[in-house]
Amino acid sequence: MTLKKICMAAFVLVSWTAVAQDTSIKFRCEGKNLTTESQIEPFSVEISNKAVTLSGVSNLDSIFSLIQQDSRFYVFKNGKKTQGGNVDRSTGSINLYALDKGAHKITISINGICVKGD
Repeated sequence: MTLKKICMAAFVLVSWTAVAQDTSIKFRCEGKNLTTESQIEPFSVEISNKAVTLSGVSNLDSIFSLIQQDSRFYVFKNGKKTQGGNVDRSTGSINLYALDKGAHKITISINGICVKGD
C-alpha cells in the first residue's frame, strides 16, 4: 500500500509540474471558416492556468475553460459546452467549433494554424 501511495504522489507531482510549465502561453493564428468557406482575420489564443481567451473571432465566445492539457493537445470548452476547440501542440493546428445542440449539428467550424507569440 505504501508503494502505491508513493507512485500516486509521484504521478501528481509530475502532472503538476507539466501544468506549471505552461501557465501562460499565447498563440497567433490564421484560419478558414469551413462553414462559410471564407478566410477569417488573424486571431489570438491565450492560455493562462485553466482559462483560455480567444480574441478576434466573431460569433464565438471569448472565454473558455481548459479541460485537457497533455503533451499533444490543449482542449477547451465554454460553460454550456456548446463551443470549444483544441490546439495541437506539435503541429500548431487549431480547430474551433460551435454546436447547435437542439439541431444536433455544428454551426461554426474553423480550422487553422497557430504559432507561439509573445
